[in-house]
Amino acid sequence: MLSPQQEADVYPPRIDLSEPIKIPVYQKRLFDFTPFIYEDGGIKNVKQFYIDYNLDIDSDGDGNKKNDNDMPNMRLLKSPTQVKVEFGPYDDIFIKKIGLHAIDGNLNHGYKEVTLQVYSPIPQITSDQNGTLR
Repeated sequence: MLSPQQEADVYPPRIDLSEPIKIPVYQKRLFDFTPFIYEDGGIKNVKQFYIDYNLDIDSDGDGNKKNDNDMPNMRLLKSPTQVKVEFGPYDDIFIKKIGLHAIDGNLNHGYKEVTLQVYSPIPQITSDQNGTLR
């Protein structure tokens, strides 16, 4: 028999990220997903968070291409108060869709596709001394 709280919670965590995740090529960046995840009991009720990096391949063989926990060049940093992912470094410039997954304590599953963009940053020239740019 399930507890009344478990039976009452039928809503999945909501992921409200609409902007692309932008990572400079050859660099690591920490992205904080915490402000974009909404769960009835708060972020502490998000028991699992993962990313499906390739939405065109079913890497776990279950017939669903968009639910795989494959996070190359990513490291999850999750605590009871925050969900962060370290992205990179990446050697190539690209734009692609990835799938974000958040699962709460009642096994309600939230999903959102977002854009991951690895870009070439614009060099910053700070000085010009005798023809040498810095």
